[in-house]
Amino acid sequence: MVFQFEIVDLGAGQNLRYDTVPRNWTLPQLRQRTLVTQRLMDGTTDGWSTAFLENHDQARSVSRWGDDTTPELWARSAKMLSMFVASLSGTLYLYQGKEIGMVNAPSSWPISEYKDVESTNFYRFVREITNDDPIALAKTKVALQHLARDHARLPMQWD
Repeated sequence: MVFQFEIVDLGAGQNLRYDTVPRNWTLPQLRQRTLVTQRLMDGTTDGWSTAFLENHDQARSVSRWGDDTTPELWARSAKMLSMFVASLSGTLYLYQGKEIGMVNAPSSWPISEYKDVESTNFYRFVREITNDDPIALAKTKVALQHLARDHARLPMQWD
């Protein structure tokens, strides 16, 4: 069994994961990466792939790949993403909270709420190389709100 990250890495920065902006990918790019993961099982190997959009190191798929700005769009996005990942060949993995459509932390959360070492190190790095430039720090916060691992480590959002 192989865990391939082609799909979940789509949209991350090329050299620095968080050097990115939300939704900077296209459907043809998603299709191509999906084909890469699915072609692993083309009959020339006895291995198989996995199907997942979230794990402990990924932001929530509804916030990342869908639209969680309204309850209606959240519900549609969660259902669409669930159908997409469940239709893929391979062993399906649902990360805790995916089954209830968990979303990322609110964008209103201050940077001090981000506790993951990748998040804090990247924010510190940007502060150092930009001399605390407010525009660069705001861009960094947007990227972290979109991709940070912190979102996968929040308590269950039951309500």
